[in-house]
Amino acid sequence: MHQPVNLPQGLKHTIFLLKCIGEWCYPDEHIYKIYKYTVASVLVSTFILSTLYTFLNLDDPEVAKITYYIPSMTIVPIKHVLFRTNFPKILKLMYILESQHDQIRREEQKNIVNKSTLLARNLLKYYIALFLFAIIGVIGNPLINQEKSLPILVWLPFDYHQPVIFETVFFYFSVTAVYFSCVNLLTDLFFYNSMIHVETQCDLISDTFRHLQTISASGSDVVRAGIDKSSGMHRILVECINQYKVTHDFTQILVDCYKEILMVQFACSFLSIIMTMNQLSMAEAMSSDFFRLIFFQMAATGEIFLYCYFGNRTIEKSELLYYASYESIWYNTSKELKKDLLIFMEQLKNPIVLFVWNIFPLNYKTFKAIMQKSWSFYMALKNTSEMRGNKK
Repeated sequence: MHQPVNLPQGLKHTIFLLKCIGEWCYPDEHIYKIYKYTVASVLVSTFILSTLYTFLNLDDPEVAKITYYIPSMTIVPIKHVLFRTNFPKILKLMYILESQHDQIRREEQKNIVNKSTLLARNLLKYYIALFLFAIIGVIGNPLINQEKSLPILVWLPFDYHQPVIFETVFFYFSVTAVYFSCVNLLTDLFFYNSMIHVETQCDLISDTFRHLQTISASGSDVVRAGIDKSSGMHRILVECINQYKVTHDFTQILVDCYKEILMVQFACSFLSIIMTMNQLSMAEAMSSDFFRLIFFQMAATGEIFLYCYFGNRTIEKSELLYYASYESIWYNTSKELKKDLLIFMEQLKNPIVLFVWNIFPLNYKTFKAIMQKSWSFYMALKNTSEMRGNKK
């Protein structure tokens, strides 16, 4: 009755890229372990040098203009450390993914899986395009300037403007900028793809509920064993309950793995949005700085929006499970099936909700609240600056 299908197909490319940038872990690591620690030291040292440069040159108006990217840089080494620290939980997620490869009960359900896989691939393409656009801007902008400058403004204890030295340092920090972007984007992408898997499982269970009688009647094992229709439906119901339990456990492990990352992500994005708004209010319209700020604002906003978007999709998909259970033709089944279905429906009244460290949920309301608070803080900051200017 079940047809094997590779549900986590959309995660394959993301996992491969995570391995390439040193975010994965293996039981026996030798050369790869050296590579991982090298990447970690590069990320941390670059963040420290960049932050140091910013604070040492705050009096420079040109440096003050770019302080908005410091919160976004802060999140990258934290994500790198936390993802690696919580990797045992990632392995649990991988085990659950492998155990849910055989949950296809109808030919039409393959379309549900294919749509989810297509969504995951399109999301990866979108992130690759965003990554290339950002890297071209970060690396290309210093190259077109007459004055020699680095892709990332960092403090260095030597003069790097000399020939050969500048090219070497420029190449080093260009690679570092690529790693910063990859760590940030791929850890986000892993979360998004995991959420796509959760909503796919909810869709499969909903479809099974709606066609419970048909699936039971078409089961070859039921026909061979001479099992009555009601018993076959009950067995499939039990399978769906177990499938939902595994999916719910998967979600809880994912939230537990990402709770610190999400908290830091939302806090840093919140600060970046406020600081970018402030810089936009002072930037000259249609200038290069103006467009750079607009792009950064869109990236910072889009990052937290996608977290809330997939969190909200999961809530909606899990809510539909409750209503799909009504379509299972339960009224023509045994008392045992009705009893188990009723108990399960009571559980389904509480949809799957992802909370950021058990404080606020990932949904549209949270995203709306963040944008409203960002605007309020920006206006307060602007009014304070104007009052200080008037006093002077």
